[in-house]
Amino acid sequence: MNDDHMYLKVTDEVTSGKIDPALWAKAIAKALGDEDKGKYEYINLRVEQLKESNSESQQQDSNERFMPPGVIVTTPPNEIPENDDSNETFSVLEDEPSLDPSPDSQKAIDNDTVFKTLIMGRYGLAKTYWVFGIGIMVVLYILSNIIGTLGSPTLSIVWVIGLYAYQVIVWIAIWRASGLYSGPVIWSGLAKFAVIIGILATLGQLNLMFNP
Repeated sequence: MNDDHMYLKVTDEVTSGKIDPALWAKAIAKALGDEDKGKYEYINLRVEQLKESNSESQQQDSNERFMPPGVIVTTPPNEIPENDDSNETFSVLEDEPSLDPSPDSQKAIDNDTVFKTLIMGRYGLAKTYWVFGIGIMVVLYILSNIIGTLGSPTLSIVWVIGLYAYQVIVWIAIWRASGLYSGPVIWSGLAKFAVIIGILATLGQLNLMFNP
């Protein structure tokens, strides 16, 4: 795989949200916290990682010979010395099987990954904005109206706090997804503009709530 294909592969990974968290953190550190510059640092680091991986793979293929498990190796009859009565054999043993993670631990990893993937903006700009930012928020606001009719002040306060907390998480996710977006600049710009408008509107609502 040449450099052009590697850069194309990494760009596709970034666009689809398939990002190595450790490598991304390193790229952001090298960019001094600038996510826009960090994206390009990440692409360069990832390409170098692929180059090293391909180099190691080629070296391994050229230096190692593999035999399937259970093969019995013997010395050919024409290579046995006349005075040698031994007929040594050895077998290639199969490696110990790897243990698969338990369903419970795998489920915990998956649940943890969903939140981290969202907050880091790695679901992609379109999915983050339309699914988490618009779709789920519409459902939550509908539920807010239902909870408001129950007449429970405590439940309403807890719900509102949770609603605003989720909104903040979505704003962060959309902003970061916009920074990772490699498509037309207008879409990432509009997404960030929508976040700013949402923050200002929310601050206005809070001002009316506490200063009627």
